[in-house]
Formats: sequence, C-alpha cells, structure tokens
Amino acid sequence: MTDGRMVDPYQAREQREAVQQQDPAQQVVPAPTRRDLLMPALTSINNRIYVNEQKLAQWREVTETLSMIPPAQRNRISACMAELVDILDGYNALHSRLLQQTSLESAQLLAGESLLQLNQQDMDYMESGCDMLLAELMSPMATPAKETVAAIDPELIEAFDQGEYDRVITLYSQTAREPEESISPQATYLYGQALLKNHQQAEAHTVFTELRTRVNSPEQGEIFYDLFRVLGDLNFAMGFYDEARTNYAELVQTAADHQRIEQWGEQQYAALQPGVLQPDERRAYSVLLRNYLAYTPRRDGYAVAEQAEQFLQTYPASRLVPSVNAIHRDIRAQVDDWLNRGIRRIEDQASERLSRQTSADPGAAVGEVRPDREIPGVDPFESTAVPTADLEALQTVFDQGMSQLRAKDYDLAIESFTTLVGTPLAEQARPMIHEASKLAAQEERQKAADLFVRATGASDQESKTALLLASRQLLQDVLIKYPESGLNDKVERNLSRIEDELRAIDPSLIETSPARGIVAPMHP
Repeated sequence: MTDGRMVDPYQAREQREAVQQQDPAQQVVPAPTRRDLLMPALTSINNRIYVNEQKLAQWREVTETLSMIPPAQRNRISACMAELVDILDGYNALHSRLLQQTSLESAQLLAGESLLQLNQQDMDYMESGCDMLLAELMSPMATPAKETVAAIDPELIEAFDQGEYDRVITLYSQTAREPEESISPQATYLYGQALLKNHQQAEAHTVFTELRTRVNSPEQGEIFYDLFRVLGDLNFAMGFYDEARTNYAELVQTAADHQRIEQWGEQQYAALQPGVLQPDERRAYSVLLRNYLAYTPRRDGYAVAEQAEQFLQTYPASRLVPSVNAIHRDIRAQVDDWLNRGIRRIEDQASERLSRQTSADPGAAVGEVRPDREIPGVDPFESTAVPTADLEALQTVFDQGMSQLRAKDYDLAIESFTTLVGTPLAEQARPMIHEASKLAAQEERQKAADLFVRATGASDQESKTALLLASRQLLQDVLIKYPESGLNDKVERNLSRIEDELRAIDPSLIETSPARGIVAPMHP
C-alpha cells in the first residue's frame, strides 16, 4: 500500500484456505461468489485508504520541513492529521473485518452500514478546509521562489496551431536557456503534445512527468489539470494501468476538493477498477487512446473515428463506451473544422484565380474566358467564350454548392457542383464533388454503424434482423449514390460484417444479385 499501488483486498486468502483445509466445516461461502459481491466495497475502501495515506504523508512532510509554523496553524495541522488518522483507522479496520466475515449476508450488511459512515467522515474532512490548508503549506515547498519564467514564444504557438509539429520540436530545442530563466510550462506542454502527435510516446511521457514536478498546484491554472489528464491517458495508452489509475484518482480528488466537475477522469478511473474490463477490451481501448492522442485531421482524416466506431461495435456494453463516444465526437468536430477551413481556402483560391484570369485576358473584359487546361466535354480548339452574365451565373451555382456543403446538404451540393462539369468552373467543382461525396458517405456509414450497434444489443431476433437489414440498406445506398467518396473498400468490409450476422440468423436474408447493393427478390 505504501509504494503507491493498489492493495489486493484478498491478501489473506492463503491463511483462510489453510484454515479451511484443517476444518472443512468453515467453508460457508464459496470464495468466487463472495469476491464478486464484495469487490465494489473492498475496491472503494482500498481507494480511500490509498488517497488518505498520500495526504497523511504530505502532512508529515509539511511538519518536518516547515519549522516556522505559527502556533495557530500548528494546532490546526494537528487537528487535521488526527482526523485523517481516525478515518484511515476506520477504513483499515473495516477492511480487516470484511475479510474475516464467514457469512456473506453479514459482510454485506457490515459493508453497507460502516462504509456509509466512513464515507461521511471522509466527506466532512474534505469540506473542513484541511486540504486547502495543506495545498497552501506545500506550495512554497514545491515552487522555487526566485524562478523567473520566460514568456512563451508566439512563433511556437503559431507552429502548433498550424499543425507543424516538427517545427514546434525544433523551435523548442533552440530556445535559449538563461541561468536565471526557465522555459514556460505552457511551452513545454506544447512540446510534449508535439512529440505525441509524432508518435513519440516515450519521449512525451518523460517531458510530461518532468513538467509535473514544476506544475504541482491547482493555483497554477488549467495546465495543472491538463497534465493529470494527459499523463493518465498516456499511461493508459502505454499499458501502465496502475499508474494511470493513480493519475485519474488524484485528478478526481483534486477536482472535488476545488468544486470542479471532472467527467473524463471519473470515466477513465471507473473503467480501470479491477475486474471491470476484459484484457482484450482494455488492450483495444489502449490502442484507440494512443491513436487519439497522436491524432491530426490532415494526416489521419476519419481513420481514428472509424476505429472508435469499430470499438463500439465490438464492445457495445463496455464501461468505456462514454469515453469512446467522447473521442468520436471530438475527432468528428476536428475533421469538420479542418474541412470547413479547407473549403474556405478553396473558395478564396477560386475567387483569386477567376480575378486573375479576368485581369490578364482582355477577352474576359468583353465576356470571353479561356481555360488554362483542357476540360472534359469542351473542345479546346473551339471558342470557349462565355458571356459575363453566364459566368456570373456559374459562380452563383458554385457559391450555392458551397453553402449547401457547409449546411451538410450533401446531395444538393453534389447536384450543384455536377452541373459545373464541362464549364470553366469544372476545375473548382470536381474536388468539391469528391468532398461532398466523402462527407455524405461518411454520414451514412455512421448511421449504419449506429443501427448495427443497436442490433447487437436488441433483445429479440425480429428487432435485431430489422436493424441489421436497415443498416445493410444504408451501406448499399452509399455504394450506388456516392461512387466518388473513396470509401468503397471500407463500406464493403462493413457490409460483409453485417451479412455475416444476417447469415447466422437466416441465410436467405442476404440473397443478392452479383452487383453489390442491388437486392434480388426474396424467394417465396
């Protein structure tokens, strides 16, 4: 318990088994059943023992280091330590009594009554202000009084915001370190994040761990909580589950002490409790979390979002579903933002190109525009004179398509852009057709994935079959309606998975013609 790791609540198992071998009559409650039923109470007790022992160790460090403590504070410290010792003794005593119980009913009754009382004592201590006093006393011990922190380099912030992570690493490495100055914690944090984005997890772990020794108080701002989160996530992603659990426990406790809501830390901490996750489920989430920490929209696109969807399909009842949903929403938001910025950039470039063509070609002034490259459907040896009014009409159609794309009316956007193929605006319209098709297909795949997840949790076979068929139809429509999406291979894999499920129910459900997506009539 003192080395920072969780205590095995069944450490007395060998002694009990030895006694039971001598007296078989004592085998009242089967161990596996008792372990399963008492595990939540014992886990809760262990967590509170660990957290409170850490606090008590900090109190002792304060009293040994700060010799000039005013008498009034000294009395307050003694009262806080006495109250904490009393709470710890209560948890340890309850832990021992639960392990000694031979009756399951008695153990559950004892856990329910005594644990409730101890939790109330624990809560009273946290509301008494002792933790606030401890943080104040430890602050001068942990933060050097004469340290001068250099301002963060604006160029480094700009490089990070633009996703130029190699440049961030270079700029940080070149930062001058004067003897009386230290690098800004925010700059070091961005450096660690840049390492993560480059899949340098081990190096990032070292950076964040060292930064944690400098940023050790909630008074230092949001970076204090960010460090707890990223260290917990990074330890989880790297398979250091005990360390991750400790990070999340400290994050949740500190947030509670300062009246903050810490939903992410609570979700992650709850999932890491012993026995909650299966090994394969935990490993799959670790891989997803590692890719999420390294995620960049430009490089990864929808890949990590699809990995999140796959996790939800494989483990629909997982305790990690809220965390995976949060990851999925964040990635979709990042991709949408990146695409919107790209669309605005393309719009600006198209307007600039059109303006240059009009200025450079005298014929444009009298209504003639000459394309600078061959356009399918247009003979380059024939005049491509376009009246100014017609050109303005084409631009209006393009602008309309862009508005429809931003509004997520993908089918209408595709229709608008398609009408521009074979016109002077074909060059600008074609990438927009591809983008709208990709976004529409992705949206339909998400709907199909949601139906598939619902099908896996359906209580009756009729509902499951209906949901699977609806999911399958959506994916078949994607192949027909959005051939330029670039997602056909992924859609085919999704269809194969759904058809495997349908085949297991009734092979006749998936009778199709050779062409994927065209459903053949069912045999009567």
